[in-house]
Order: sequence, then structure tokens, then C-alpha cells
Amino acid sequence: MSKLSVSDIDMCDNRNPEVIDNLDKIDVLIFMGGHVPTQNKFMKNLRLKEHLSDYNGIIIAWSAGSMNCADVVYAGPELEGEALDPLYERWLPGLGITDINIFPHMQSLKDARLDGMRVIEDITFADSVAHEIIALNDGSYIMIADGKTTLYGEAYVIKDRQQMQICKDGQSIYLT
Repeated sequence: MSKLSVSDIDMCDNRNPEVIDNLDKIDVLIFMGGHVPTQNKFMKNLRLKEHLSDYNGIIIAWSAGSMNCADVVYAGPELEGEALDPLYERWLPGLGITDINIFPHMQSLKDARLDGMRVIEDITFADSVAHEIIALNDGSYIMIADGKTTLYGEAYVIKDRQQMQICKDGQSIYLT
């Protein structure tokens, strides 16, 4: 659908971090999902933010990858014990590609529980005090192009312990 051709695929992980040194030869970067703090630490170790400072290609990110694109990343607890751990860091320095805190998989997390707490109402709402979090259902996405940020599909803003739908399936809105 994108009409992008693929000539090579290089995956970068702990086995081959030197791939990051070839960003000038890479047209499309894909940041995939996983555990947000673990991915965040890996990106820091790569000094990815610095490497991206003059990157001119396309970046596609989903799940944890999209979360880590924020300037300040909301890393809500995901694993057993994290919600109860007073040392767990919920706000981490990110890649600085956007100032939007993305919270993906909203439809599957709305009834989820972690450490005996409701993920949305007990954890995320509490973390949203003085922070705006954009919660996306799977299939919804945000595109940043030509200085414009557009949200497509069903999404909610969570801020100051409140949740409000800001976009519906099949619709789009500009974010400022």
C-alpha cells in the first residue's frame, strides 16, 4: 500500500548495535513493541536520540516503540510487581520525536488488572495528574508529516484522572 520497495532489512538488537552507525544509508526505521523501560534503556545505550538528530528518513513506530518516541515517555507499569514497586520509574527521557505520550492497546487494557489494580482507572488515571496521555485503540495511529500531527481512528485523552474520547473510528483530527 505504501509503494515503498524493500532492498535490505537490518535488525538492530544487542547482537549488532553497530547497525545504528549506518543510519545515513537507511530510508525507513521501524521501532517495534516490547517492554517500554527495557527498550528505552537499549535506545539510550545506542545513543539513538543523538543518531536521529540529522536523520532524514521515515520512522514508523508501534506499541512500546511509539511510546519511546516521546520527549518524556510515559512507561506505565506492565509486568507483575511494577505497579507496587516504589522505585519503578514511570516517566523516562525519550527520543524527543514528539511531545505526545502515547498509550497503545487501549481496547485490550480497559478491563485489565495488574498487581490487583485496574490498569486504566487505578494506575493510568493516577499517573495522568498534570500529564496528558493519548490512549489509542489498535488500528488507530498518529502521523507527523510536514509539521502537522494528525490522529486517525478511535482515541482518548487521559489527563488529571479524567478520560475523554477525542476521535472515533473512521475519523481524524489535528493535534496541536
